[in-house]
Amino acid sequence: MKCREILVTVVLMSGCRWLGYRPLYECRSPDGLAEVRVLRDWSRNATTTKFRIEVTRGGETDMVFSREREAYLGLIETSWFPDAKQVGLLVCDMFSGPVLINYDIMRHRVLPTAVIQRSIEAQIQHRYSLAPGTDVLTWACSERGSAAYRR
Repeated sequence: MKCREILVTVVLMSGCRWLGYRPLYECRSPDGLAEVRVLRDWSRNATTTKFRIEVTRGGETDMVFSREREAYLGLIETSWFPDAKQVGLLVCDMFSGPVLINYDIMRHRVLPTAVIQRSIEAQIQHRYSLAPGTDVLTWACSERGSAAYRR
């Protein structure tokens, strides 16, 4: 699984325009056939930082989540099921709290998050060496979690 945060440098020059949503984070499935992306609205006329989540497989792209209000994104974590037909994603919106998605790629539908939440929490606890008993989602979506993610 290859995941990466995409750094975007914005250069303000007259005549240049940023159009719509651009990837902020992307993660390819272990089999390489699917990808999940977090996109941010970079439009010049955007008055708030909006974002959305998309999943692509076999040339089909589904928008699985959209937040149309101000958001400040922190830690992002992806968990793929072994067959890569289902993906879980945690996006920490520092203003509104965690966004947790469990998406069935083959059926094109959002599923309940309980199973994927446990998997994502275990990944975060291991990756950041959190002490047992830590409220993982609270930590992940805090300034400390965001800072650890950015390192």
